[in-house]
This record gives sequence, C-alpha cells and structure tokens, in this order.
Amino acid sequence: MDMFRDSIVSGRTNPMGIGLEVRRHGDAVTATTTLGPAFEGAPGRAHGGVVAAILDETMGYVLPIIGELAYTANLNIDYVAPAPLHQELRVTASLRDRADRKLWIEAHGESDQGTFVRAEALFLAVDLTKFANDPAD
Repeated sequence: MDMFRDSIVSGRTNPMGIGLEVRRHGDAVTATTTLGPAFEGAPGRAHGGVVAAILDETMGYVLPIIGELAYTANLNIDYVAPAPLHQELRVTASLRDRADRKLWIEAHGESDQGTFVRAEALFLAVDLTKFANDPAD
C-alpha cells in the first residue's frame, strides 16, 4: 500500500524517511522496516518518537480499507520492550470498533525478540462535504 510518497514514515521518495513498507492482510495492515542508527534513542534501541510515528502511520493505513478519511485524535502507547535497531520490526493494525465518527484502531509491534509495543488510537472521521466548497470562491 502507498498513500503519501513524501511521508517521512512511509514515503518511497523521501530520502530521509523511515522506509516503512505496508501490506494489506484482509481487514488489517502489517508494516515492516529495519531502523538504523539515524533512528536511535537509547543505545541500540529505536527512539520512542520514531516508534510512535510508525504506529500512527500504520494505523492510518487501516482507513482506506474501511473507506474513511480520518485524523488521529488520541494515541495511547504502551512500550513493553525496546524496539531493536538493525532487525526487522513488524507493526500490525486493525479496526477494533466504531461509533458514528469515532474509529478505534489497535496495533502491536513485534521483532524477533517478541512484542515491543502495543497501542490504541481514536481516529475521527472527516465529513468530506465540509470541504466541498472552496472558501476563496
């Protein structure tokens, strides 16, 4: 899957990007990447902010599957272990629940060493009709 070519997280054309590759698996997505020293926080570990960006981006890839345009309203993260550098990281996300505009998406991240992160986000769907008229008209 490819949404924004210039994204710092998953953009294929961004030379400074994380290089996240996202694939659809039914109603879920799995994103993979291997982080190098440019994304290091504590020695040998990925920076928590980079992990958060990967989670948010991966969760956002669920939106086209369910046919919604939405934004992240809240992102809750449980860092359960270090995310290692120089090893493949896999983040899987799927829709957990929805109510009107509210979309709850959950995700977890794994490496060969096991689960390193779990997250849940609240996304709010955007009513596209509110963007139909250009205010400059």
